[in-house]
Amino acid sequence: MQVTTYGLDLAKRVMQLHWVNLETGEIHRKQLKRRALLEFFANRQPGIVAMEACGSAHYWGRELRKLGHEVRLIAAQFVRPFVKTNKNDAADAAAIWEAVQRPDMRFVAVKSEEQQSVLSLHRMREQLIKMRTMQVNQIRGLLYEFGADLPQGRQRGLKEVPDALADLEKSLSPMLRDTVRQQLKRLEEMDKDIADIEKRLTLWKKGQEAVTRLMAIPGVGLLTATAIIATVGDMKSFRSGREFAAFSGAGSPPEWDRWQGPVTGDQQTGGYLSPNIADPWSQGGGELPDQESEPLDRQTAQPTAPQCGRSGTGQQDGQNDLGTTGEKYRIRRPSRCGKSRCVVLDNKIFELQQKELRRLMHD
Repeated sequence: MQVTTYGLDLAKRVMQLHWVNLETGEIHRKQLKRRALLEFFANRQPGIVAMEACGSAHYWGRELRKLGHEVRLIAAQFVRPFVKTNKNDAADAAAIWEAVQRPDMRFVAVKSEEQQSVLSLHRMREQLIKMRTMQVNQIRGLLYEFGADLPQGRQRGLKEVPDALADLEKSLSPMLRDTVRQQLKRLEEMDKDIADIEKRLTLWKKGQEAVTRLMAIPGVGLLTATAIIATVGDMKSFRSGREFAAFSGAGSPPEWDRWQGPVTGDQQTGGYLSPNIADPWSQGGGELPDQESEPLDRQTAQPTAPQCGRSGTGQQDGQNDLGTTGEKYRIRRPSRCGKSRCVVLDNKIFELQQKELRRLMHD
């Protein structure tokens, strides 16, 4: 039985549809308003509906699946080469129809409502952090104009703001002092909002076995694990760790091979995850973080790249595939290079990660 393939270009109000009649070879182009889209496909035989993985694509994918159609989402950069004329809705729909029939085309998995909810929390948290950073930098810059020299770091800088306001009482006008104090209260509210989002993620992960398995990897905490599961869903869509690294933009330089966990490979493009989430090792300094003061991902060890040049001991392609099997991550100890620094560092990472796991499991 031949199945009809549709190319659907999404929009806010008017959608563009492209398909070919398999019996006559006639090309059909049709515009559909938003409210008429599901009604049209409900009256059609089950077929293949291809769309760009853009805004609202996952919603329409779920709805069309309920009607019995097979949904295939294509990344926009893979559709662009098939646009034959100037970009317009009809040309985009025809390009989608053309691209979906390529035998080597890769597709984006349709996300569930639960996945999109978790990703929404991550996006709101990331936006709050950006706003908080902007606010802190503005306060620092404004007070610097009056002679205040606040220390580096968000927490240390904010701690010194009340003293700076007291020292500058004569040079600062009352309206500026009051406004700065209001901004400090707003920063406290942002901190509370960020903490509330992290608590909701902690509650959600308790029923997610895959999140717990990912968190067993050194350097992977609650934020990284929940973002990966919500973004990817089914790890079987990737054939190897290198393929996932290309998807997430989490590839690392070759000399960092010993730190490769669930993602491996040289520097690659992708960037579907936030940089801070996709590559947690890239955030670290030269020292291990304080175990008590830093929550979530920041509590796990984040050392810089080792200088010993030893070969990789992390997870390689085809080994400990956490997404497709039920295996737990296994840390290989001691270090191959035999240098005492690496052995001690491996042991500390292992102990910190186990402590973090026990704390989150018993919350």
